Amino acid sequence: MTAPKGTAAFTTEQSKASEKIHTQWVSDVVSEFVNLKIRKSISVEEIIGKRPTYAIQKNGKSTRINSDGGFIYKVENGEEKLVGVAENKFQTARANAVERASKYALFMDRRRIFISCAGVGFIKGSDIGIGGSSTGTFIDLAINGGVTLLENVTDEKTFKDTLRTWVRSL
Repeated sequence: MTAPKGTAAFTTEQSKASEKIHTQWVSDVVSEFVNLKIRKSISVEEIIGKRPTYAIQKNGKSTRINSDGGFIYKVENGEEKLVGVAENKFQTARANAVERASKYALFMDRRRIFISCAGVGFIKGSDIGIGGSSTGTFIDLAINGGVTLLENVTDEKTFKDTLRTWVRSL
């Protein structure tokens, strides 16, 4: 669901809490690896390797894409190489903008994408019977397309074990 033009951006307290846990757990796991580093954002210019035509901010700089858990870089011989992204999505309804997370597949192999989903909007059948909607479609396409996706995992050990396995695959 898209907010009407001019609506101020907002994040619910539940979403902030989910993002905070996700960010902390991702940071904890990535810090276990000496050759990995997290950056919270990446510029479109960095992604496409040239000045963008459309993704320019009013100040003339390239638009940046932010990720809750961050973009994960492997550091070798002082060089940083983007190897993954860890995103968190929280929603209270299945019909929402989770598809924004699909933008990562436009510039990264899907196996390099880790998404943790939280909230009742990610419980199968929570508000529309057996599934469906853009959220249900996204979840099936992501999981079957190689994305590592956790749905409402609140157990720290399960989350971190899955994340560790994913990080090792990078």
